Amino acid sequence: MQLIFKSPRGETLLDWSEYALLRDNVQHYLESGPGQTAFAALHAVERVVDGVPGSVSAVGLRRELQRAWSALADLKLAESAVSLRTRAILTGCDRPPAVRGTVIARQTGWSLPVVGEDDQPLRAHIGSFVAALLTITECAATTDDVSVTRAGVSAP
Repeated sequence: MQLIFKSPRGETLLDWSEYALLRDNVQHYLESGPGQTAFAALHAVERVVDGVPGSVSAVGLRRELQRAWSALADLKLAESAVSLRTRAILTGCDRPPAVRGTVIARQTGWSLPVVGEDDQPLRAHIGSFVAALLTITECAATTDDVSVTRAGVSAP
């Protein structure tokens, strides 16, 4: 699945798996629990995964990406989390789970949304995603938004 991010600074097509890996680890390691709004822009993209186009603050998204990039710097794939939502998508479930949460993928035997060796840094798998979004949010004004759509899905 591909996601299209568009801002006044440009447009980029990115893979859902990189978004999911970032979001799941933010939720697991940087938020005290599901439903927190510390990374509201990042979590808002979830609706787009379900096929509902939306937009987020360009400045807010940029700040969240920068915080996450710094905070998750030492994390390896072996320690990476996967959410129940990501697991549902990976196993073909057509509806999001009724509850939210994350687990360390390795401890449950669940797959991550990316393939890699346990000793690889998380950053190696989300770097292009983060870099692309930082590029299209560079010099963003406080009034700028990033529109997000799922490739191949029309607006309702």
